[in-house]
Amino acid sequence: MTSASPLHEIHQAIQEYNPFNLRSVVKHQDVWNTDFVDVEFLHAQASDLILGKLQETQAEQDPEKKTSAFVITAEQGVGKSHLIRRLHRRIYEGQNGFFLYMSFSLCGDINLIHYELRQAIARSLSQSTILGISQWQLLAASVIEKALLDPKSQQVFDPADFVKRFDKLYRSHLAQGRDLVTILVGKCQGLFPEVDPDVLRALLWTLSEPHAPYAIKWLGGDELSSARVEEMKLPNITAPEISKEQESFKISLALLKLLSAHRSTLLCFDETEIPQVSEQGFSSTQILAYLIKQIFDSLHQSTNSGGLVLSSFMFANQWSSEVVPLAGASDRMTAGTGDPINLKQLDGQSFPKLVRFLLAKKFYKPRGLTPPHPLYPFNEEEIKTVSKERPPVRKALRWCAENFVVTAPPVPPEERFQKGFEEKLQDDYQEAIADSATLAETLRYCFELVVGQTISGETKSGEKIEAATITAIAEVEPKSKNAGYINFKIVGTEQDKPFVIGVAVLQQSGLSFAAGLNRLTDYNTFSLTRGCLIRGVEFKIKTFWDSYKTYQKFIQRQGGEHIEPDPESLKTLMALKAVFESASIYGLTEAEVQEFSRSIALNNEILLEILSDPSGLIDPSIIDDETLVSMIIGDDNHADTYEEGSEDDLIDLLIGSGDEDSELDDASQPAASPGDASILQSLTLKSTYKGKKLCSFSLRGETHSVKTWREMYIKLNQIFAEYHLDKFREGLPVISGRKSHFSQDPTDIHTPFFLEKAGLYLETKLSVASILNCTEKLLNHFGYLEDELTLQVVDRSGK
Repeated sequence: MTSASPLHEIHQAIQEYNPFNLRSVVKHQDVWNTDFVDVEFLHAQASDLILGKLQETQAEQDPEKKTSAFVITAEQGVGKSHLIRRLHRRIYEGQNGFFLYMSFSLCGDINLIHYELRQAIARSLSQSTILGISQWQLLAASVIEKALLDPKSQQVFDPADFVKRFDKLYRSHLAQGRDLVTILVGKCQGLFPEVDPDVLRALLWTLSEPHAPYAIKWLGGDELSSARVEEMKLPNITAPEISKEQESFKISLALLKLLSAHRSTLLCFDETEIPQVSEQGFSSTQILAYLIKQIFDSLHQSTNSGGLVLSSFMFANQWSSEVVPLAGASDRMTAGTGDPINLKQLDGQSFPKLVRFLLAKKFYKPRGLTPPHPLYPFNEEEIKTVSKERPPVRKALRWCAENFVVTAPPVPPEERFQKGFEEKLQDDYQEAIADSATLAETLRYCFELVVGQTISGETKSGEKIEAATITAIAEVEPKSKNAGYINFKIVGTEQDKPFVIGVAVLQQSGLSFAAGLNRLTDYNTFSLTRGCLIRGVEFKIKTFWDSYKTYQKFIQRQGGEHIEPDPESLKTLMALKAVFESASIYGLTEAEVQEFSRSIALNNEILLEILSDPSGLIDPSIIDDETLVSMIIGDDNHADTYEEGSEDDLIDLLIGSGDEDSELDDASQPAASPGDASILQSLTLKSTYKGKKLCSFSLRGETHSVKTWREMYIKLNQIFAEYHLDKFREGLPVISGRKSHFSQDPTDIHTPFFLEKAGLYLETKLSVASILNCTEKLLNHFGYLEDELTLQVVDRSGK
C-alpha cells in the first residue's frame, strides 16, 4: 500500500489550488469543447439511452421510425450541460454521427424559429471533427463519396485528404474550362433528386477554403453580395420575413435529410428557459414543441438512412405546465421513451463518489500526491450530511469549493479579493466576449456597481463626461415589443440634465441584427434619450444589409453610439463578475466584492465610452463592403458546353490517383499574357498584388484597358471628375502624407497630372499600396461600393 504524502505538502497544494473552483455556469459555447473532465457515472443512464437510440435508428428498417426524440428534465445546476458535452464528445471521438446543438439563448427572435434553426444548424456544422475538418466538409465529402463510389469496391476514400486537395482540383479543372462544382452537383443531384440543387452547390463550396465562409453564410440564411453569389452561382433571394421563414425550414429539412442519410444525427435543444414570448403568446418551450412536431411530420427518410434523434433539455415545470397540454407535440417530443428522462440530484452514494473522483482526477494525481484517505481534506460524515439535502451538482461543487480549506493565518478581505481578481484575469474569456448574452450580463453587473456614483473624466478618444450620476439600471419596457434585444437601460443625469441610455449587445448578423437595431433606434417606444450599440470589431457591418441604412441614421442623426469593446477592458469587467460569482470561495461576501470592484469599474474605458457623448461619426473600420477575391476567369462558353468526363475520371479525382493535377508546373508554364484566360485574374482593392501586372479595371461594369497602376489611377480620377464634379468641389477626403494629393498649385505636387474637368492637379508619384489606399478612400467619397471596382491582372510569375 502506498504511503500518504507529507501533510505539509498536501496543505501547501490546497492553499495554491482549488479543484472545485469551477466556472459557476457552463455557457452554450462550452458544448463544443472536448477537453473537459467527464464524470462518466453522472447521468450515465440518460446518455446511454440517447446514444443507444442513435444506434437503433441506424439499424432500423422502417423509415417511419428513423426519427426519434427524448425530453430530459432537470432543475438548474443538476448537470444538463455536462450531459450535452458528453454526448458531443462521444460522437466526436466515435466518428459515428453528426452532432447539432441549438441554444435558445442565441435565438434573436423566436417568431423566426425556422430561420433560427437554420442558423443553429449552420453554426453546428461549422464545428470541427476529430479528422480536423468541419462537419460541413465531412458531410459534403460524404455526399460526393456516396454519389461516385460503389460501396462494394475496395477503393479507400479519405475525406480529410480530399478536402486538402479540393481547391487545387478546382483550379486545375477551371484552367481546362471545366467547373468542378457544377459537375459534382450534377452527380450528387442524381442521388438526392428531392434536395434543392442550390443547397447541394452551397454544400460543396464548403470544401473550398476561400469560398467556405460565404457558402456557410448562404446556407445559414444570410445574404451575400451580388458579386459573390454570381461567382458561386447561387441565388441571392431577398424576401419578406414570412418567405424567408418558409425557405429556411425547407433548407433545414434538406440539411437534416442529407445528414441523416449518411450518419445517425443527434440534434440537442437547450436553454428554452430564456424569457421570450412569441407574437402569438407562446413561450420558447412551446415554440420548440411545435418545431419538433413539424420536423417529425415533414422529414421523410429512407430505409438506409442513419436516422435523426432530437433531444430537448428543459426544467421539469416547463414540461408539465407548457408542453404536456399540447396534444400531439408532447407525444413526438418523447417518442424515444414515452416519458421524460429526469436527471436525479446527488445522493448519499453519488456525492461522495463525485468528490473522490474530482479530488483524484484534478488534484492529487496531477501533483503526484497521495492523500491520507480519498476524501481528504473532507471527511465522509460531513459529505454524507450534505448529501442528505440532495443538492444539485452545481450547488454541491460550490460547497466543496468553499470548504476545501485547511487552517491558515487569516488574510484580509481586500487581499483575498485581489488574489481572486488576479486569478480570474488569467481565465480565457474569448468565447464569452463573442457571446452577446454573456457580454450583456457582464456590462449590466458592472454598471450596477456604480449606481449612485458621480463620474467625471475623459475617454481615450477624447469624449468628456461632466458630473454624470447613474441613478438606476432599469429593465426595458414594454418587454413584449423589446423581445430581449435592448439588454438594459442606464438612467441618470449629467450636469442635472436627465439621460436614459439603451444598451444593446448585438453581435448577430442578418435578420437578428436588424431586429435588434430597429428596437435600439425606437427611442419613443422604449423611452430612451439615446442608444448604445455594443458590437465587437470582428463583427463587421455589411453595407449591402438592409439594416445598414438604419445604422447610418442611428449614428449620424439620432446621436447613437457604436462601441467596439477593447478585449483587455472587457476581460477586466468579466473578471470582476467572475469574482462576484465565486465570492464565497474566496471567503468574501458579495457586498465586499462589490465594494472592492467599484473603483476598478469606475475607471474602465468601456463604461466611460458608453456614458460619454457620441461622436456622430461612422468608423470606416467597422464597415465591410463584400468584395470578390482572387477569382480565376475561365472561358464561360467553353465551360457551359463542356462534356463531362467519364465516371472513372471523377472517381480518380475523388480518391486521388496521383495524376489528377493538370495544372502546368513552373518549368513548363507558358509566358504570361493578358489574353491567357487561365492566368487572368479579377481582384479587388484588398487583394495581394505582389508579382501581378495590371491589364485593365472595371468600374460599375465598364472596362478600361490600362498598362500601369499610374494610368489606372489617373483614369479613375478622370471618371470621377466627369461624373461627380460637385463632389470634387465639396471637398475631397483627407489622405495623409507630406505632400498634397490634390491641389490647384502644381508646386504642391511631386509629379502632377492636371484633371481638366476638376481644375485640380493630381499627385501621381505613388506606390502601388498608396494608389490602392487612395482609391479606396475616393470610392467611399464618391459613393461607390468596393465590389463595384475590380482590377484585372496577370501573374507575372506564371503561377
